[in-house]
Amino acid sequence: MKISDVERKIVNDYLTRDDVSNVDYPCLEACLHLYDLNIGIISASCNKESSYAHIVIDYDGLSDENKEIVSILLKDGYIQYNSYRYEICLPVKSDDDVKVISDYLMNVAAYFKDQDILSSKYFITNMAFYNNIFLNDKRIKSICKEFGLERCYLHMDLDGDVTIDDDSFYRISDLQTFIKKIDSILTEEYNKYIELGLVDFERGIIYKNQELAQKHYNYIENRKVMRK
Repeated sequence: MKISDVERKIVNDYLTRDDVSNVDYPCLEACLHLYDLNIGIISASCNKESSYAHIVIDYDGLSDENKEIVSILLKDGYIQYNSYRYEICLPVKSDDDVKVISDYLMNVAAYFKDQDILSSKYFITNMAFYNNIFLNDKRIKSICKEFGLERCYLHMDLDGDVTIDDDSFYRISDLQTFIKKIDSILTEEYNKYIELGLVDFERGIIYKNQELAQKHYNYIENRKVMRK
């Protein structure tokens, strides 16, 4: 099979193994390996329209050990740094054998080590979650209108508590009732994610799906076994 035989595929995100399974065939084995190591993938492509095979990894979401591996691979030319992106990259021609390209990408990916879920692609912070609900929930919009607010924003105070912006704070006459109503909705929505097992209380984050949460828990359990 030649590169000229590979049709281009479009992957909108890389949040599940099924997502990753849809990458261009020459990148498939390496991308699945990286995903199984909990390494964030930004993009990947190698098809009949390509002049390069590339897999862009989320450098900011790497463990210290894997960042060191990137530094070594960068010096050795196995990883390129282009436009603020770290990528496994290889020039390809239409008559190149797909297996040769696939083996090369996999050989580079094999240098990386297993790590925890660290890529911000895979989770949101509790604060980002609250803001998303606050800005988009119709019930909260209705409550804001009830209290004469067209706009109201959440932020975190110095004690780490979620509160509203200063302008709204001083404009609301019955602040206690307002906060009680808002807090009820935020708590209700947050509890839904707790029930799904997506909330990591220790890290203050919410995983974007159950598969990612399970990958984190599996990593923690494996580390415990290795320490015994």
